[in-house]
Amino acid sequence: MKTIKETINIYEFKELSENAKDEARNDFHIDGCLGDFMLEERLYTLKKLAEEIGGKLDYSISLTPDRGEYIQIKDYDKNVLRELCKKKDDCPLTGCCYDIDVLELAIKHCYKLDDALHYYLNQIHEEYEYYLTDEYLTENCEANEYCFTENGKFYS
Repeated sequence: MKTIKETINIYEFKELSENAKDEARNDFHIDGCLGDFMLEERLYTLKKLAEEIGGKLDYSISLTPDRGEYIQIKDYDKNVLRELCKKKDDCPLTGCCYDIDVLELAIKHCYKLDDALHYYLNQIHEEYEYYLTDEYLTENCEANEYCFTENGKFYS
């Protein structure tokens, strides 16, 4: 049996060459599933909102803008929505920050939920677009202390 000692240099995302950054971006977005997780959390908020206000949720959503996307909550109790909005800072639906987002939009649009949900859909797309930027990747890697090999492969 042989034992070989090997030195591996590891790098922060911002220290990588452009080619290595391309490789890291590719791996990160394929394996990260961040967009899917975000969309799942946002949908959970919508489902809880519809349940709380006695409405029926109907939607067609993707991470990137597509023709025909929509979010609607039909037959809801506007008074319950107003009361729920008063508790927005406590994340009263799921405990997630997306509760605040949707309730603040409801307030901003004078409790016209169709208008608020249109902007909520835009937030989903904007957040996903941000996930695809180097700025986000750098922040996320720094916050989680992710490192990479010289060729941009994730190092664990």
